[in-house]
Amino acid sequence: MKKISLLLLSMLFLACDKDELNMNNLSETDSDIVLDCSFNLKNLQPNNDIIIDCLLDLNGETITLPNNITLKHQGEGKIFNGNLVFDTGKIDGELLNIDLKIEGNVELSNSEFFFTPEKWDITEGETSIEIALKNKNNLQSAIDLTKKLKADTFTIDKLDAYFETVRDKWANPLETSELAIHLPSDFHLIMTENTFLRVQPSYWPRGHLLSVYIKKNVKVTGGNLIGDRFEHDYTDIIDEAGISRGTHEFSSLIYVAGSKDVVVKDVKMKNSTGDGFGFGASAGFRFMPGNPFNKNISLIGCTIDASRRNNISVLDGEDLFITKCTIINAGDIKEKEGSNGWLGTNPRVGIDIEPFRGRKPDLSDAFEIVENTQIKDCTFKNNQVASIIEFSGNNTKMEGNTSDFGFFASFSTGSKFINNTFIGNEKAKRSVAITTGDLVVDINGVDTQLSTENVVRGNTVKGFNVGVEARGNNGLVEDNNLEILLYGIQVKKASRYNFKNNIVTSMSQNSIGLSIANSFAENITFTNENYTNPRKAVEFFNVNTETPYNTSSIIFDDCKFNSIEGFDMFFKNTPNVTVKNSQLINTKIKTVDCLNFKDINNTILP
Repeated sequence: MKKISLLLLSMLFLACDKDELNMNNLSETDSDIVLDCSFNLKNLQPNNDIIIDCLLDLNGETITLPNNITLKHQGEGKIFNGNLVFDTGKIDGELLNIDLKIEGNVELSNSEFFFTPEKWDITEGETSIEIALKNKNNLQSAIDLTKKLKADTFTIDKLDAYFETVRDKWANPLETSELAIHLPSDFHLIMTENTFLRVQPSYWPRGHLLSVYIKKNVKVTGGNLIGDRFEHDYTDIIDEAGISRGTHEFSSLIYVAGSKDVVVKDVKMKNSTGDGFGFGASAGFRFMPGNPFNKNISLIGCTIDASRRNNISVLDGEDLFITKCTIINAGDIKEKEGSNGWLGTNPRVGIDIEPFRGRKPDLSDAFEIVENTQIKDCTFKNNQVASIIEFSGNNTKMEGNTSDFGFFASFSTGSKFINNTFIGNEKAKRSVAITTGDLVVDINGVDTQLSTENVVRGNTVKGFNVGVEARGNNGLVEDNNLEILLYGIQVKKASRYNFKNNIVTSMSQNSIGLSIANSFAENITFTNENYTNPRKAVEFFNVNTETPYNTSSIIFDDCKFNSIEGFDMFFKNTPNVTVKNSQLINTKIKTVDCLNFKDINNTILP
């Protein structure tokens, strides 16, 4: 035991030795009393501040403290091996540890708590499952206790430890969250560059490292979260319902579900067996009244690297923000080869917006809905299948991002691709930079396009096979600069699209500015377009050949078409095309079987 030194307290210098200090003689008005560890806490009087600067063993006892007691930490002070029950009072966070239980009406002296691994019996470095589970339980105990004591900030600095967060059962979302390190409402977890929370290697295909489940006002800042991708056992698992879980893709490093006002900032996530970050769904479906869903969730300045499935999956929520993040190597083999697990599992995407919509067009049976997602100022690199797949979100805005691979929409509505820069990697030479959505469903016997209002504006594309593939209804493609390898713009199953002020260039031998083939392009306009290509500026084959599209129009107005090698603009079996008020440089118009083709007031230049 450390013997306490004498202190100057309340303007009185207590020049006594420990034999002169008698707890029974303490008055209610004494403040900042020096407690020697040869004494106990049993005989305190109310309204006192007690300084603990020594080791105080409670010997397994439960001690009830009187009213308005404050326990202050100093030096090497510690209270352990027992239970303190407060009437009312406060306690310094430095006195908390795994061997001290706190009960009663008490709160921390300071709402910010600094976590010390040694005080909570955390074992660092590689370890067994049993110890990793103890690590998780002890860290969770610290979070739960400090929240109970009204902490709003929980800070971890130097720590490198493994945590076990799974079990041999296909648990429901709530149970899965509670197995993780789970955070309460009105809580800020701060980590530093010296903080490493690692997933204990396992064989189970599901689990989260950190979870925020049906909470509000939560913030996570800093730190490194590391998955077990390269240590995981990918043997096929048959769960208790007899279902094969052999893909081992149902895990994440941070999972936020059914929550409101959550910020995750400057966190590094790497090597998840499934996803790095999940905007998840809570138990129950969106068509169920009152079922909680994510609202106002922000991911800012994070790095998500080498997740085996997706770096980020967006399953459910409204007003979701992904800003200034670095999103790299999703589904990449990267470090080691030879294992099916290391190879990744589909979709293998940087960000995948993939709510399960249900089957009804009005989403009245929707399991999950994603609305108003903003992906801004992010960097995408070496994600294997796509940088972004906008599978079935509503009003997703992708703005100011830099990417070496494509942004692909599938069933999107109101997607906006604004001012992004695409500099293609090797895979991009065979792929598309931007694809807008297309979803045709049967409503009362009529094929109806549900993917509408998609906008592609102000993007720069270099080194892709195709610049923009436009699909859906009521779309706009304008002010894009596309330097491509084969096709600048392709149109497929599109209605009421406007193309304006796009510049398409290429030095590839077979490149074409605009191509539409074997599809419909209903009531499409091209205004002030500028296509400069070695071969054909425009090429149409078999467009709008079937009812009802054969009565629709395609109009070019005030455009510039330039074939470097002198090839014709070519239109075949496409009705109702008008080219007017345009410049044809080193090219001319050639038509085959084009009903009602109009060539009006165009200028042919050498």
